[in-house]
Amino acid sequence: MAKTKVLDRRVFYAGALLFREGELGSHAYLIESGRVEVFVGRNEQETVLAELGEGEIIGEVALIAKGPRQASVRALELTVCSTINEQVMDRLLESCEPGVKALLKVLMKRLYATNMMLADHLRRDAEMGRWN
Repeated sequence: MAKTKVLDRRVFYAGALLFREGELGSHAYLIESGRVEVFVGRNEQETVLAELGEGEIIGEVALIAKGPRQASVRALELTVCSTINEQVMDRLLESCEPGVKALLKVLMKRLYATNMMLADHLRRDAEMGRWN
């Protein structure tokens, strides 16, 4: 019988932060159950970018681009996630054809740069009171 590595699981209660904007991305999560919201800013200046749920992955851009997190993520309800660390992600990427691997890395870096510009724009709009 072949051995399979089970990913570590984490449980987050409603209101718990999974990631904080600006932190280095050392892991991503696969949402097994529950819902989260992705947002930029803090306190009254928060702008929600997305609500995600079962089967979706969060934190993958910072993990692949090896940069700081572009947004914060908060559990909206009891949420169970599997952890995808750098080693797991590297193994997944190594199993890709070289061209596919290179393409994914380029696309992630471009997405990362675009997200950073968008987050900066949203932060400025929030500070000016346009998103209250």
